[in-house]
Amino acid sequence: MRVDGKWDGKTRRIGANARLFRDFDAAIAPVKVIDGKNLW
Repeated sequence: MRVDGKWDGKTRRIGANARLFRDFDAAIAPVKVIDGKNLW
């Protein structure tokens, strides 16, 4: 994704429900805080 938030024609992202993963422990998963206001 480009800095202006538009699709660059290459980068792809997907979302997945982590609760569907085997042996996933949400308590130890790293957390990245994203500020939606200053994202771009």
